[in-house]
Order: sequence, then structure tokens, then C-alpha cells
Amino acid sequence: MIVEILGWVSTGLTILSFIPKGEARIRLINGIACISWIVYGVSLIQYPIIVVNGIVLILHAKYFMQQKKSPINDFGYIEPDKKNDEAMDSEFMYKWIRKHSGKP
Repeated sequence: MIVEILGWVSTGLTILSFIPKGEARIRLINGIACISWIVYGVSLIQYPIIVVNGIVLILHAKYFMQQKKSPINDFGYIEPDKKNDEAMDSEFMYKWIRKHSGKP
């Protein structure tokens, strides 16, 4: 009975993983579903379930490790260096104010 409930929970998590927007959220929820499927597979001693979900879980983990190293955000854009952007903005504003204030 508990194993069957775990199977349904795993199924629900897998379906739920396709609802959110954003690759990271989909992968996170699907990764949790994979863990649930692995536990389900182990309890039934079903190697195909264990192997396929183990591989998918490894792929999700690899994605998150690459995202941690990469400055690219969820939208595919490179994250700006906020420290340099602030310095450039303040310098730009200072020059613009001096130019338009009539003072040399």
C-alpha cells in the first residue's frame, strides 16, 4: 500500500514538474520526482526505474552545477557585473551633469 502511494506521488511530481515556467524550476521539481521514483524502484527492485531516473537525476545535477559556474541567467543572458555597472553609471552621470550644467 505504501509503495503504491509512493508510485502515485512520484507520478504526481513528474506531472507537476512540467507546469512551472523556467528551466531551473522544471528541473528542480523533476529532480525531486526522480528521487521519489528511485525510492519506488528500489522498493520494488525494478532496475529500469532506478537506472532511468538515476541518469535523469545526474543530468539535472550536471545542469545545476554548470549554472552555478556560469554567469548566464535563466533567460539566457549574461548577468551584468553589478559592481562595474554601478561605477560606470555613476561616472556617466557625473560627466553628463557636468556637461549639461554649463560648468567646465
